[in-house]
Amino acid sequence: MNKITLNDFSFENMAIKMAALFETEVDSNCNSNEFKLPKKYGNGRIIGFDFDGGLGLFILKVKLREGVVLDFREGNRHPMYLMHNNEGVVVHNFCKDSIRYQLDTMHCSISACPCDSSQSVTLPAGQAVNFCCVSIDRGVFTEITGCGEDELPQSFIHALEDKKSENSFFYHGTSDFEMARFVQELCEMDFSKIENVAFAEGKTFEILGQFIRNYKENQSPDSVKVALNKYDIDCMMRAKEIITSNMEEPPTIPELAKLVGINQQKLKQGFKQVFRTTINQFLIKERMETARILLTEGTMNVSEVATRVGYSNKSHFSTKFKQHFGILPKEFSKNIEVNIPGASLS
Repeated sequence: MNKITLNDFSFENMAIKMAALFETEVDSNCNSNEFKLPKKYGNGRIIGFDFDGGLGLFILKVKLREGVVLDFREGNRHPMYLMHNNEGVVVHNFCKDSIRYQLDTMHCSISACPCDSSQSVTLPAGQAVNFCCVSIDRGVFTEITGCGEDELPQSFIHALEDKKSENSFFYHGTSDFEMARFVQELCEMDFSKIENVAFAEGKTFEILGQFIRNYKENQSPDSVKVALNKYDIDCMMRAKEIITSNMEEPPTIPELAKLVGINQQKLKQGFKQVFRTTINQFLIKERMETARILLTEGTMNVSEVATRVGYSNKSHFSTKFKQHFGILPKEFSKNIEVNIPGASLS
C-alpha cells in the first residue's frame, strides 16, 4: 500500500503530493489544486482547496488500483476535520491509534486530534470512493465562535475553541441526502472557472452548516435517529429508487419494506434520517416535480398528468399541486402556453 507523509494540513499541498505519487501534474487555479488519476493507477479526480479564514475542502472521487495511506505527522496544530463519505469505505485512525473507525457510505464524522498525536486516512484499492473532508484551522477560524453558541452543544464549542489542539474530539453518525447532494455538485464542477471556485467556498460553508445541524440533532435528547449500517443505507437508496420508478402505483410501506429487505419501523425512521423527509412526503414531492415537468412539456393535459403521477382523482391532484406550487395545474399550463413564443393569446 502506498503511503504519503504530510507535514502540514494544507489540502492544496495534499493534492500536490498525491499527484507526485501518481506521476502526474496538478492544475492550479485560485485557491485550488486538482488532478485526474492516470489510468495505470485507476481513475477519478482529486481536488484540494485552501480558503481564506481557516477553511479547507478536499474532494476525492476515485477507484484506485493500489490503496493509499495519508499520514499526518504529529507536532503541528491539527485542524478539526469534518468527513462525509458518499460511496465506498474510508478508514480514519487518530489519537495514537486509540481511535480507529470505518467511515461507510452515507456516514459522517467530526474529529479533532492533539498536537502530540499523528493520524491517518486509508483509501482502499479496487473500490469506488467518493469522499469529502472539510478542515477547520481553529487558530484562525472565527466564523462560528461567538455566533449562536448558546444553540450548540458545549462539547462542540469546546472542541472548536481548542485553538492549540490540546484535546481530542470525536463524533461519528449517519449522514443525509442533502450532504450527498452538495458533494455530488462539487464533484461535477469545472474549477478552472473563477465563479465555480467562489461557489465551492460558499458550498463549503453550507456543508459545515449541515455537519453542525446533523451533530445537534444527534445530541438532542429528543432525537429519534437510529444507527444505520451500510446495508441499511443501501436499503434506503433502493427504497428511493422504487418510489421514483413506481409513482403511478407505489408500494405500501409494508410492501416497500419487504422489497428492500428491512423492517417497517427502521425503513420509516431511516428514510427520514437519510432524506430528511417522510416516505409519503417524498412521494408527494416527486409526483409534483414530475407533474410540473410534464405540464411544462405541454404534451399531456391535466387529467393525463394526474393519472401519470398516480392520482385517479383530478380534483385531489389539483389540490396537492396548488399546495406545492401555489397555483392550480390548469392555470400553470395556461401560463406556460402564454409564454411560448408565437403561442395564441386567445
